[in-house]
Amino acid sequence: MAGIELRKVVKNFGKTQVIEGISQSVPDGTFLVIVGPSGCGKSTVLRLIAGLEEVTSGEIFIGERDVARLEPKDRDVAMVFQNYALYPHMSVRENICYGLKVRGLPKAEQERRLALAADMLGLSEYLDRSPRQLSGGQRQRVAMGRAIVREAAVFLFDEPLSNLDASLRNQMRVELRRLHERLGTTSIYVTHDQVEAMTLAQRIMVMNQGHVEQYGTPDELYLSPATVFTARFIGSPNMNMLRASLERGRLKLPGGTFLPPIPATDAAFTGRAGEILLGVRPEDLLPAGENAPETLRCRVELVEVLGADTLVHCALPNEAEGQEPIIARLEGSSRPGPGDVIHLGIRHGKAHLFDPVTKKRLAV
Repeated sequence: MAGIELRKVVKNFGKTQVIEGISQSVPDGTFLVIVGPSGCGKSTVLRLIAGLEEVTSGEIFIGERDVARLEPKDRDVAMVFQNYALYPHMSVRENICYGLKVRGLPKAEQERRLALAADMLGLSEYLDRSPRQLSGGQRQRVAMGRAIVREAAVFLFDEPLSNLDASLRNQMRVELRRLHERLGTTSIYVTHDQVEAMTLAQRIMVMNQGHVEQYGTPDELYLSPATVFTARFIGSPNMNMLRASLERGRLKLPGGTFLPPIPATDAAFTGRAGEILLGVRPEDLLPAGENAPETLRCRVELVEVLGADTLVHCALPNEAEGQEPIIARLEGSSRPGPGDVIHLGIRHGKAHLFDPVTKKRLAV
């Protein structure tokens, strides 16, 4: 096993720069998830590590070796692709062992590694079947088995669950976590699904337009997002962003109500006045009495009943013109109807403040 370190990695396609000098370390044994919207560069980073793309400049270390100019076969990595990439004319056994056979490993060693991987992934009874006789989840297990038998220093996963239905994705996420806990191999997993990122990762790297927005644990990104982009990307539904203002050390919400004074610890916040972005997650908006102070008065536009939860889409009053609708996650028994007026309070200590110009977090 080995850690990974990217040092000022740049990737250009022609005159277009798609990776903007990323420097990041992934400790040995870490399960890192790279997440971001389509086109942000996350799959390109994975392909640079694998050697499927050449770096324009910079260094990529796996363990103590700079592998940036090495061939993929010399990097000691194993990759699992989105489309499984199985040979249809080969059995499961032959697919898993093909790379070992090409490398000339003795038959006994091939069988040892095959038996371990098949037992780990529940494939022992399917070894003589062809890929077309397997379900999507079973095919993905075969692709993972092929990576496991390599006994590589690093595993790379490129959106491996995106072709599965919701139930299978949930099941495979659990299996991937168990697999990592058992093997402890440094793993990098690319996805656009932030739910996968939160449930699988020990560390998350959020990417946006070729650069790293934030790197940290799932809790750090969820509880203390460093930028508006991270705040909106991590969490489902997205964090609400309200255009508030600061007056005499207090936050004035759209509609004219005030939040209690906030004890500022950031010099950028102290003594500040004017516009500010207030972020509130849907689950941190709470029903309040009609006459309760410091609440948002909203008109219900749409209600989504999810069983345990109810998502309520609300419009703020006319004096908050230009403000996008907000979403509150209420208990499943709460069922306001479209057109109803409700009052929402903000859970204590759950307000996130951002500079409206730089879009960066203000610590409070």
